Amino acid sequence: FSLSVGDSFNMRSRAFASRFLAAGYAWVSVDMRGTGASTGQRSHDMNEDEKADQKEILEWVIRKPWCNGRIGSTGISYDAMMGLLLLAHGHPAVRAIAPLFSAYDVYRDIVFPGGILNTGFVDNYSPFVMGLDRNDLSHVPGFPWSLKVMMIWMLEGPYPVEGDTQTLKAALQQHHNNWDLAAGARDVLYRDDPGPPECGGVTLEMVSVHSFREQIEASGVPIYSFSGWYDAATARSAIHQFLELGDGRAPHRLTLGPWQHGARKTCSPFAPHNTRCFDLEGELIQFFDRYLKITEDETREEESPPVHYFTMGAEAEVWHEANEWPPSASTPTTWILSPTNASWLPATDDNEEGDIHGELTYTIDYTVGSGRMSRWNLAQHLYRRAIRYEPRDHRLLRIDTPRLDAPLELVGSPSLNLTFSADASDAAIFVYLEEVDGSNESVYVTEGQVRFRMAQCHSLRPTQPIRHDELLQQENITIELNPVAYRFRRGSFIRVSIAGSDADNFTFLRDFDAPSTLTFHAPT
Repeated sequence: FSLSVGDSFNMRSRAFASRFLAAGYAWVSVDMRGTGASTGQRSHDMNEDEKADQKEILEWVIRKPWCNGRIGSTGISYDAMMGLLLLAHGHPAVRAIAPLFSAYDVYRDIVFPGGILNTGFVDNYSPFVMGLDRNDLSHVPGFPWSLKVMMIWMLEGPYPVEGDTQTLKAALQQHHNNWDLAAGARDVLYRDDPGPPECGGVTLEMVSVHSFREQIEASGVPIYSFSGWYDAATARSAIHQFLELGDGRAPHRLTLGPWQHGARKTCSPFAPHNTRCFDLEGELIQFFDRYLKITEDETREEESPPVHYFTMGAEAEVWHEANEWPPSASTPTTWILSPTNASWLPATDDNEEGDIHGELTYTIDYTVGSGRMSRWNLAQHLYRRAIRYEPRDHRLLRIDTPRLDAPLELVGSPSLNLTFSADASDAAIFVYLEEVDGSNESVYVTEGQVRFRMAQCHSLRPTQPIRHDELLQQENITIELNPVAYRFRRGSFIRVSIAGSDADNFTFLRDFDAPSTLTFHAPT
């Protein structure tokens, strides 16, 4: 096999395909029905036509003389989700899957994190995908012209099948009827809400990989999940894939690095811009070699530990190995909010929760946002930059720890347990974790958010109507922040910043009773 520049691959796919071809693989890239050069249209993700097409493609591949009867699948984002869906068919030819930067639970990890609509993603992703389907990226809102020109140059557009430009033109016209995720998402609120009729009335639960968990587990096929600390909430997705799909019969693997969407470059705030710290293609080839080239009768080399993760930090940035997630070497650490001092205190015998008193009130500024270049925004991933939110400290509630007398390495998913009251029947809480150094310069570490009423019903439609005449009083809530591995420096302190909105990236839909103040109480 050979691949020439200008063939029907964009620059990113060409880099992958060239490496795999050089390693002795055949590379099959498919334009799904309703996309690229394929005719038809898409009513929604993971629709029945796509599932049926997958079976047909598998059968087509294994009949080819260049196929040894063993098939693997990899891809980024939706390609990765469709790769995992291959396992739900139970086809014996599928032997290994490597999903990269994909959403395992579409509702929780992408569209409604914490039960709040992620417009920073859907309002960029949806027109971007529709622009690709129509081969016209000039009208994607929110993208500067420089970025549009770069995308047009990189992506080149669909390649006509066997030079048939008329069929390609007809296909692109059919794609104008494809579904619009951004519009459909505004018609739902809960994970079991049906979408609009033009989307087949499907729920976000129905288009999530985790809904096919039992079939995927039953396949017994090894899965190697990759994600990055700064890629929306796909690191959480990868961790859930690793933990939930691993039934002991297949050796699943997990790698988490300092990346945004696609691992094109390192995005650690301490790394030089546009550098790489990992050979993704080489790692994938090594993984697939074990299951596609070596038969069951041959001896495979012993694998390294299944978990690899990258710890970021100003003093040292290091890859680590572990046998599980979170790593067994980690120790849970607890800090207690002291409202009187507006600070966090280590949980020691001298700082029992009952010994801390007071409350802390924050007046919500609904114009506060984290900027258009956040972890949630598609443009941020294309620019491949570290996350640096706009200066806004004075408009957020800031709570700091004392300065650290020794380095502290955080590995895992931090969570914030709060007791709070609000002058309304609902509230949203956005939490940002930062490191502040000796020069009072802050570095973004991770974040999380939650809408109280959605957390109460686990984002499912409540069985009883929500009463808006009951103010929130001394309510308990847990905000899970996105997972990360980060080393705080000696002499710095940890800052938790709290807001009641992120106007740039999240939108409150129906039934949100917006409070003007949040009052945080000492733990009880």
